[in-house]
Amino acid sequence: MIEQTDISTEFPSLDLGKIQGKVEITGFDGFRKTLIKNASLDDTLANMKRIALRDVSQVKDLAEKLHGVTVAQTAENIWDFIRDNITYKLDKNGIEELRTPARTWHDRFIGVDCDDYTILISAILLHLGIDHEYRVASYTEKGKFQHIYPVAFDELGNEYVIDTVPEIPQF
Repeated sequence: MIEQTDISTEFPSLDLGKIQGKVEITGFDGFRKTLIKNASLDDTLANMKRIALRDVSQVKDLAEKLHGVTVAQTAENIWDFIRDNITYKLDKNGIEELRTPARTWHDRFIGVDCDDYTILISAILLHLGIDHEYRVASYTEKGKFQHIYPVAFDELGNEYVIDTVPEIPQF
């Protein structure tokens, strides 16, 4: 039986003026989706979007605390928060695991990968009504899914890449 949990933590080390006190990410921390070894990119993207849409309510409190005056400020707040609070770690070779926002928060110390970051960020952006898309990258083999990150758009169409993996040194 999966029980609903409330996951909340103090963030004394955050240097974001908007984050004070507790941040709650609520939901079923046991929910994870493991895709088959040969899942297609389309399967992965469809499941990521489904999870972000289904579980947007899990990030309500966090999204409101990260909401800036502009999309640019919000994107930077999200980037800073993820980099400061959630460890990056690749999934095991051959296994694609997709976590709900609450599960990502639950696993923040052991680490999550770029698709989990993307689901969490997408849920935050959805809650805030900010247009965004997922960008997929392939670095070594054409057509091989290797990396994904979200890009937010302001009302003028300006793009804000929110790629929070350690290889990206700054917002």
